[in-house]
Amino acid sequence: MCTLILVSLIVGTLSAYMHLPQVSLPVGNPGLKYNDIVYGVFYPRFLGSPNSRYWYNVEPIYSISRGEKVCPLPYVDYMFEYPPLIALLWYISTCISIKISPYGSDPGEFDPTTFFIDVAKIHYIISVIPLITSLLVTSLLIYSVKSVEAAIIWLLLPSTILYSTYNWDIICASLALASLLMFQKRRYLISGLLLGLSIATKIMTVSIAYVLFVYLLLNLLGGKRGRELLSFLSSLFLTGALPYIIVLITAPRGFWDFISHHSSWYCENCLYLILIHNVFDPAHRLLAVLATSLLAVVLAMAVYYGTSKSSKVEICELSTYSIIGAVALNYVFSPQMILLISPFVVAFLSSRLSLKMYVIADIASFFIMFFFFLDEDLRAFLNSIGIPLEVKFNPWGIDSPVQWIATIRNILLLVVLTVGLARTLRLIRHPVK
Repeated sequence: MCTLILVSLIVGTLSAYMHLPQVSLPVGNPGLKYNDIVYGVFYPRFLGSPNSRYWYNVEPIYSISRGEKVCPLPYVDYMFEYPPLIALLWYISTCISIKISPYGSDPGEFDPTTFFIDVAKIHYIISVIPLITSLLVTSLLIYSVKSVEAAIIWLLLPSTILYSTYNWDIICASLALASLLMFQKRRYLISGLLLGLSIATKIMTVSIAYVLFVYLLLNLLGGKRGRELLSFLSSLFLTGALPYIIVLITAPRGFWDFISHHSSWYCENCLYLILIHNVFDPAHRLLAVLATSLLAVVLAMAVYYGTSKSSKVEICELSTYSIIGAVALNYVFSPQMILLISPFVVAFLSSRLSLKMYVIADIASFFIMFFFFLDEDLRAFLNSIGIPLEVKFNPWGIDSPVQWIATIRNILLLVVLTVGLARTLRLIRHPVK
């Protein structure tokens, strides 16, 4: 146990240090430095023009630029593309950072750019506290399900090291994993609360909620008490749906911009790029809807038959397939989203072949960011050894080696998903006596 805690803290600290602002690039590679918390969200809003598309109310940012330490509200004062629980953590970290930043104590020497650079560093340090905590909790949960060795293997996966403090996905995964363990113990109220918080962190884990809902609904239809389903759904609504409703009521413009941002996003490292090469083609979203709808039908069948007394399929295993499908079949598959999958795969899948394929997929997801900013250099190198490629910076296009790596990852995950569900369907046709 002590070893696991120590390794978790070392991995979390290493990940945080790699992405820490104002620290030199790891091995000179900007892809190992970049993170969404600072470079993807904070800098575009606070170091950009106050009149940019992000700001609804420019008065707070102008006040800060004059040396006043006020706290702008996400969704209200500026556009924020992350769910409510992340918005709350974001507000806390940015507000504390603005208030405690030592820079600007002398108003006569106040420079807004220098101030925001200093705030960004403090904001990042505060932000990684819940991320490293979630990393530790996730490793302990994996240990409780499987073994300390499995937890350490998960901690040492390249994507775990790189992405744990890159974005907020580890919080979402940790809450969902804890929810599943509570569900196994029939503590449905707590399970719903935890899973709702996960959905309020990133909506992808609604796929797990779907599987658990179908399971409890079938139990109800089979004659069991309805209290279990009611407890689960009421607590799920309280922490999963209500935060979104509150944002809709209190900041409707921010809410709909949040929805529009995600519903109109391009094919980011998505599976369908091998079929439709234009990343902005809306057909990617259509294919994602069709694929996930088919997955929902198959999962419902698997829950109905696979969790019966005559089979060996566990609800946690089906939940694992649901999150693999939700992420891999989506039209947005940012490299850090692999963290939404890896804890469940390590904890609940037993097939050695599937685990080996998953490790390769995890490594591929790591190399997406490793090579992302080196795309032009990589193209030039491949040209020099006889692979004809246009030398330019375009890591989003299907002709990019970065997308070749993403495609390998996506196909491997699709194979893990398909093989796993096929195994479930075989158990349905030939149940264990």
